[in-house]
Amino acid sequence: MLPGNYLLTFSDSGKTPITPPESQKIIFSRYRNENKTVSVEYNRPEAVLPENDTKKIPVIPVKEPDSDPVSKNTLPLDPNELLLVVSAGEMFIGESMKQKLSVAGFKIGMYEITNEQFSDLLNKALEEKKIVYGQEGPEKGKVFDLHRHLLFKTNEADSLSQIFMSNAGENRITFQSLPGKQNYPVIFVTFYGAEFYCKELGCRLPNEAEWEKAAAMKITEAGQPLSKYRYGFSSDEINRTWANYKTNAASGKYFKVNTTPVGFYNGINILPLDPSDPEQLKTQNAVSPVGAYDMSGNVWEWVMPVGDEVGAFGKGGCYESLSEGVRIAEQISLPLGHCDAFTGFRVARSL
Repeated sequence: MLPGNYLLTFSDSGKTPITPPESQKIIFSRYRNENKTVSVEYNRPEAVLPENDTKKIPVIPVKEPDSDPVSKNTLPLDPNELLLVVSAGEMFIGESMKQKLSVAGFKIGMYEITNEQFSDLLNKALEEKKIVYGQEGPEKGKVFDLHRHLLFKTNEADSLSQIFMSNAGENRITFQSLPGKQNYPVIFVTFYGAEFYCKELGCRLPNEAEWEKAAAMKITEAGQPLSKYRYGFSSDEINRTWANYKTNAASGKYFKVNTTPVGFYNGINILPLDPSDPEQLKTQNAVSPVGAYDMSGNVWEWVMPVGDEVGAFGKGGCYESLSEGVRIAEQISLPLGHCDAFTGFRVARSL
């Protein structure tokens, strides 16, 4: 079924179609390749199936977002417009609450960088001849900087990538998000690609300590003891209303990218139905103490190490991580040229 809205009609033993009266109309939406997401909307408290099926469909609350930039598709292309201030101060790094660091004030992105934002920057960089796009052989679909560092893989290089190259005519090509994926976090970006993006916009990647401070350190008054949350949404407990992560270890037969739009867990959006749900659930407003979304789950985020360490880390876990894997203290060490379907980034900036 193609994306779109469809009016369901019932039939009597497969013979005569029956259209429900206006008060019982059901709008059905199905989005291909997006978690098999099914949303149902009613305009009366309860919709009843035909007489030969006594099962009743539970009420699903629907609320039109009032000021949510993600749902309204109004996220700015420049992430500098949505930076959060993180005050200077001491913080604990890791989960032991023993290693204390002092961190200078900085700013960090409210959201992970999206496919649309990344595509926009790539188009500008291509026009300014700052990047090279491979069009043939083993380099087809790959984006490199002028030092031949791999920055990114498009859909032509890996079919799971959500950005593709389109022919704009007159020997021009342009990067575009897959339809419907504009506000999803960019994936298949290397550390070099994340760093390139940041530098082009006058930003940088956060380091590990900054990232953890923004994600989990409780905001306290002078003289109060330091305290830190376990997860990146101001909580020590987790369930599937708080973050995009894997709630059980079972693996599906076929892998698919299960990212959600950045900021989806905002207290407004409704979760896809799960067989274990007695009724459809609404997301929590899952923000970190400073107001950042998706610090636990959705995609791993590139960060720089602290001190003399070399290399780079992924922080925050992803949609394929179990609850232990989306703890703030969790990290993975990744090669700088690595990219995959699980890793993205957000920007930071010094004050």
